[in-house]
Amino acid sequence: HLDRICERQNDNAGLLAFCREVLRRHPGCALALARLLPGTPELQRVLVLEAAMPAAVFPIVMARQYGGDVATALQVVLSTSVVSLVTMPLWIRAGLAWIGGGAGF
Repeated sequence: HLDRICERQNDNAGLLAFCREVLRRHPGCALALARLLPGTPELQRVLVLEAAMPAAVFPIVMARQYGGDVATALQVVLSTSVVSLVTMPLWIRAGLAWIGGGAGF
């Protein structure tokens, strides 16, 4: 029983680390593209908004299609969705300020 508890804690730590990376690196890369690539201000704002979004259901589809762990994919989707309630407004505000798009749409 103790082994399963330790295993579960390691799984949760890995899941938290993955969610942290998804919610940190993905927006950073997308914001860099929004600023560096040529495009209209509207396109840049869309990229900022998309960058701030949590993982959608696509990881679940991919896990199911390619024999991955669907339960882990579901945990990632749910975890990033909950955490994004805090991170989305922060990324949107920072992203719009960084691309010069103002503080709102």
